[in-house]
Amino acid sequence: MKATLLRISRKQYMELRRQNKDFFDAYSLHKKIYDLFPKKEGVTRDFLYRVLDADAEEKRILIFSEDAPQSCDFAEMEVRDIPEAFLEADYYGFDVQINPVKRSKETGKIVPVKGRDALAEWFTAKAPSYGFEVIPGSLAVGDTNIVQFNKDGKPVTLAKAVFTGRMKVTDREQFKKSVNEGIGKGKAFGFGLLQVMPLQNGLI
Repeated sequence: MKATLLRISRKQYMELRRQNKDFFDAYSLHKKIYDLFPKKEGVTRDFLYRVLDADAEEKRILIFSEDAPQSCDFAEMEVRDIPEAFLEADYYGFDVQINPVKRSKETGKIVPVKGRDALAEWFTAKAPSYGFEVIPGSLAVGDTNIVQFNKDGKPVTLAKAVFTGRMKVTDREQFKKSVNEGIGKGKAFGFGLLQVMPLQNGLI
């Protein structure tokens, strides 16, 4: 698996806007990221990405992918291999941006999860299905906001929340799948990339 960091300078970002008629939203970025990977027959997407600091002068984008991206003409690009041993620890610190949604019992529709306490409860309950459990008292919920863009002329709004904390791996294979394939909804638009850092016995 590859980890790629893209760095888009202010000058490069302004050029992207100029090329796109002075407009560059989340869907515009989505298309640029997709263009970095050759299309494979029968495969819709085999990569994940996340904008790390959208409001900074220099924008950084992290990508996890099976293969390295093609050469990039709109950003500086650094590619590294993720060794298999990196995912063999028992405890990790984690940081993930998720599109937090659930199915309403009343209407059967998919609706966003709202409120930090509800979000924390929702993520803690979902964690075992991703192959880990959240260490009690370590979870923080931040950047509860929305991402808006137009797709094919239609407005799209996605709820957003960032979860950070510490975890204990409970299902190794499912945990690896979560890192490789992402978690939650909206993965095509910068959600679900699970950043992890090995810890010793649950402590930094």
